[in-house]
Amino acid sequence: MKGFTLTEVLISLSILIVIFTLTVPRISDQYTERVLDNSAEKVIETLKSAQSRAMSSVKDDNWGVRFNSVDNHGLLLFKGAEFSERDIDFDIIHNFPGFIKFEEIDLEEGGREVVFSKITGISLNNGKIILYDDQGDKSHKICIEDYLIFYCKD
Repeated sequence: MKGFTLTEVLISLSILIVIFTLTVPRISDQYTERVLDNSAEKVIETLKSAQSRAMSSVKDDNWGVRFNSVDNHGLLLFKGAEFSERDIDFDIIHNFPGFIKFEEIDLEEGGREVVFSKITGISLNNGKIILYDDQGDKSHKICIEDYLIFYCKD
């Protein structure tokens, strides 16, 4: 007689289910961590882009970044001295997946925007931004201090 008994098939399926149960959460965690890392890099890249545009006097104006206050998981690069008076023709929007959010936006002047001065590129609103994933306990803290934009520790 050739083939597998019902017991052998059930044991094999049980082993596969256990392996699957142990590996899927880890793969999901790695994906979430990778998306958080990429989102934090996008925040830094956008801040540096605003600073670079300001220093290069692109369109002869200040440039800034507004952290989204509606859904709390996006940001906008804008041209102007402040968000409310920006030139919307130059807006560049970056959205993150729904599980990536700003946990804290702690800027010296309050608000949700960082503006860089034309020519000098100095930040007019220093502080820190904490980006986190609401599916886990991982976060990245980004600091802005005058000319510097960097990951910072507590």
